[in-house]
Amino acid sequence: MAEDSEIFLGYDIRGIYPKDLNERKAFDIGRAIGTIVGKSKVFLNYDTRMGSMAIKDHVTRGLILSGATVYELGMGPVTVPAFASFAENAYGISITASHNPPAYTGILVYKNGVSLEPGVIKKVYESGRFSQKVGKPVPFFYDDRYEKYLLNGFRKVDIKCGLDSMGGATTFIGKSMFEKAVSDLDMLNEGVSSTFGGRNPEPSIENSKPLAKMVRRNRLNFGVQFDADGDRVGFVDENGVFLDSMTTALIIIKYTKPRKVIAGVDCSPVLEEYADVEYTKVGRLNIENKMKTKKYDFGVESAHHFSFGRYFPFPDGLLTGLVFAKLLKESGSRVSEIVKELPRSHYTRIYTKFTSENARQKKMADIKKRADKFKDTIKIDGVRINFEDGFLLFRESNTEPIIRAYYDSKTNKGLKAIEKVAKEILGNGK
Repeated sequence: MAEDSEIFLGYDIRGIYPKDLNERKAFDIGRAIGTIVGKSKVFLNYDTRMGSMAIKDHVTRGLILSGATVYELGMGPVTVPAFASFAENAYGISITASHNPPAYTGILVYKNGVSLEPGVIKKVYESGRFSQKVGKPVPFFYDDRYEKYLLNGFRKVDIKCGLDSMGGATTFIGKSMFEKAVSDLDMLNEGVSSTFGGRNPEPSIENSKPLAKMVRRNRLNFGVQFDADGDRVGFVDENGVFLDSMTTALIIIKYTKPRKVIAGVDCSPVLEEYADVEYTKVGRLNIENKMKTKKYDFGVESAHHFSFGRYFPFPDGLLTGLVFAKLLKESGSRVSEIVKELPRSHYTRIYTKFTSENARQKKMADIKKRADKFKDTIKIDGVRINFEDGFLLFRESNTEPIIRAYYDSKTNKGLKAIEKVAKEILGNGK
């Protein structure tokens, strides 16, 4: 099964359907997870992709034939089985490829609200030694419990909101929740789509253009955009301007006043203007493991993942949207007015894509060698170069064959200078 190794990534199991991840592999992965689960409950749902639809029954059958009791939740965001695993002291599985292009599918496993290390599953999968017990499927509806938990303590606010699910797994539950949370709701993409309208389903400036247009046209207070499975979220202000993840984090921190924040090392130090911030390795698994200690009130990832300690360890775009609506109303200000008051930060991400893992590894080795000429570097996760007015971080993605460069500066001039360094070092992927 050596050819299967590349689908077991840092945080989940993921690949192009059916080239990398097909029905046969999905069945055996289900058997491996079922062997690990034992007698614990498993809550399972899936996103809207064709690949996810194709493998979901095979994952379920593998789980059952290894003794698992599978609570089948139907189509929905990854946050529902994640929440069920947290609330029920159980396992949660979402058949999803998150923000990846439509051709991908994947399997993300949670245990007690924290992502399960894929390497644990890979070990059992490659051994071929699966439990021979027989479990059972149980059709189940958990959306109402999840929705009630998130809306508890939220009063409907008199505010106009635009919502864009991009046709993903948040389409129906997002509409249900926000109709209860805000006075006026306008929706884009009210039906689900396996292709997300031809877009890569993640919050971004480019993807938010239709939402921005609707917000301006309908004179809404703000707009919310989710990725395909609902753990990522982006916002546009009343003028349709997309907020980068650091700006969103600063707004939340300013108004929710967390005592302690955990952030990926790729996040801007501008967060320290408003909070006590600790940095860790990039990635949801690292943030979730920190959040589960209950030492942190807020978790931030540059990939538009936001976590709230008083709720659960994992990132949740729907919850973040509700928090944003509430704090915006309580602030009495427009989003653009709040942004003007924030510390200056010019945060950017670029990436280089590679056609082979070998090419990517060679490039990363070259980047680390080139970085040695700079005086202030950190190699906790990739390589970070610190400048007087900003930083530059290179790291390999755990979900795609790319190297990302994250950079930030307090001034436009500084940003352009750091960007030049980033592009010179990155060059072109192969």
